[in-house]
Amino acid sequence: MSLGKKVLNTKRWGKLEIDLDEEISFERGIPGFEENKRFVLLDSDDIKPFYWLVNIEDPDLAFVLVDPQNFLSDYQPKIYESDMVELKLDPNDTLMIFAMITLSSDPVKSTANLLGPLLINITKKLGKQIVVVDEQYSTKYPILNVSAQKVVEHEQLEVC
Repeated sequence: MSLGKKVLNTKRWGKLEIDLDEEISFERGIPGFEENKRFVLLDSDDIKPFYWLVNIEDPDLAFVLVDPQNFLSDYQPKIYESDMVELKLDPNDTLMIFAMITLSSDPVKSTANLLGPLLINITKKLGKQIVVVDEQYSTKYPILNVSAQKVVEHEQLEVC
């Protein structure tokens, strides 16, 4: 049975219609935003490889996310059994790992937080931010490799 649609009124996008069947629950919230537990993950070809994680209760609360494998192919944060239990992760479930992005008006200065990735069980629509303790990662990891000339059409994301 479908939960239906909901229209969110946002400053960034105006009226935004979401499918409530796609709601992702962060049962503990996201650190710093613990009271906000209901989100939806938005993607479109216009902003690939980025995603928006938009809060349903406060639609002006949104985070830019990216799969860290897009710029760091060997990124493998340690995920504990307790994290997998909290996400109710079964072998057939799809787990996605995202890094939160801090955008800069200068795209070369945009960074990813690799020490606080978001884990999302796409199958069960459950999410959690974990803390990674690994000196090879940073909260301000540069996402653009200028020497490789891999420049994303940054203007399509609104820097706030």
